[in-house]
Amino acid sequence: DAIGRRDTNWSLHQMWVTGQFFGDRRAAVFNLIARDEVFGTARFPDKDLGRRISTRLGEGDRRVELPSPVRGPFVVDVQVFTLPAFQSREIPPDAVAELIRASAGTVCFAVGPSRFVYDRLGLRPEADAPPEEDPFDA
Repeated sequence: DAIGRRDTNWSLHQMWVTGQFFGDRRAAVFNLIARDEVFGTARFPDKDLGRRISTRLGEGDRRVELPSPVRGPFVVDVQVFTLPAFQSREIPPDAVAELIRASAGTVCFAVGPSRFVYDRLGLRPEADAPPEEDPFDA
């Protein structure tokens, strides 16, 4: 084709764009929701597949798993957290989540150099100032 004959760089770029396109289409197929199935019987993708579902801007959220479940702020055990891409950019790819403490409805954990807090107000970096207490929050 004309692009391939003209310049090798354009040919390489074309292959990359085409590969990205078909890869994204395949990932989308794996993440479709079967709306015709009853919710309790629907099968979800196996966590061992290691797939990464990207945002429309191309950034991927980071899934982290604590060594064991801990009691969360809503009296339910939690073990897996999804960190937004903008909060996990500084975390090395091979970093492992480490529990710092879990008490009184607050879970604190570290992933690489970053520390996070999960409480009744949600998940946030520990460095962020804690929100002011508001009697209407409860």
